Amino acid sequence: MQLMPETAQWIASQIEYPDFKLSDLEDPEVNIRFGTWYLQSLKKEFKGNEILMLAAYNGGRGNVKQWMQRYGWGMDFRDIDQIPFRETKEYVGKVLHSKQRYQDLYGR
Repeated sequence: MQLMPETAQWIASQIEYPDFKLSDLEDPEVNIRFGTWYLQSLKKEFKGNEILMLAAYNGGRGNVKQWMQRYGWGMDFRDIDQIPFRETKEYVGKVLHSKQRYQDLYGR
């Protein structure tokens, strides 16, 4: 999973991972542990709203919080087209599209 260096350092402090080095993320177990912990943290922070969670993962938690204040978004936000960062808008759309394809394929 991709994590910004500052985010990985923050996660290490939150989960009390001693002597963390960025190179630790090259270990798949550490990488997946950090990435899934972060996604779960974002899910809680944004009250289960997948769009806000994914936007925060890609574009940054701080940016999403700013957008929520600036544009009056609530936890019920659903309009991907309102996301100001093009890369983040495209990322969220691709992830949700892939999720739907998997659900269609596997009946979930």
